Amino acid sequence: MIPNILFLEIILTSAFLLIISTGLQFYLESRLPSLSKDLDKITFLAKLEALLSLVQLLSSDKVSDMLEGTIIASPLNVKIEELEKYVSANWDNLKGFIDIVNEKIKNVDRIIFLSEELNATISHIINENKISLVLLILSSLFLLLNFMSVAFVFSGLAFGILVIAITSSLNCVKYANELKSFHSKYTLHL
Repeated sequence: MIPNILFLEIILTSAFLLIISTGLQFYLESRLPSLSKDLDKITFLAKLEALLSLVQLLSSDKVSDMLEGTIIASPLNVKIEELEKYVSANWDNLKGFIDIVNEKIKNVDRIIFLSEELNATISHIINENKISLVLLILSSLFLLLNFMSVAFVFSGLAFGILVIAITSSLNCVKYANELKSFHSKYTLHL
């Protein structure tokens, strides 16, 4: 009788985790359409912003001076060491611009990563919830038929899969919030 109660507690805990995981799944599925809306335009605007930052960097006077000095120095047979010093001195002045361009490019990469990760993870969560439901039903059935070890294995599998699904769901919520911040930033331009 005691093992039956223990198995029943594991099954009930797994059922509770299934409810939590399904609730998180529905929450994420309800947010996905609003995040996917205008995603192509947002990605395009982020790429355009990175490109404009690069154009701004390349058209700055500091880059022009550095290129001009390099072009003039080549026919004059200036020593390589002096040319390296000149380029290095001007390069240090450009680090701020380069950091801005790098940040814009990282934003584009992050938007693409977040959108792909959200779509893939939500489909995995849906499948994990379905598998867990089937495992819980089979576990309950085997418990009723008095196959304790099989019921324990199935309920343990369901429990493990549901813990993974809940962890993935919580990561997805974090990703959705981050994508929402990018969405808010770039929809001001639409």
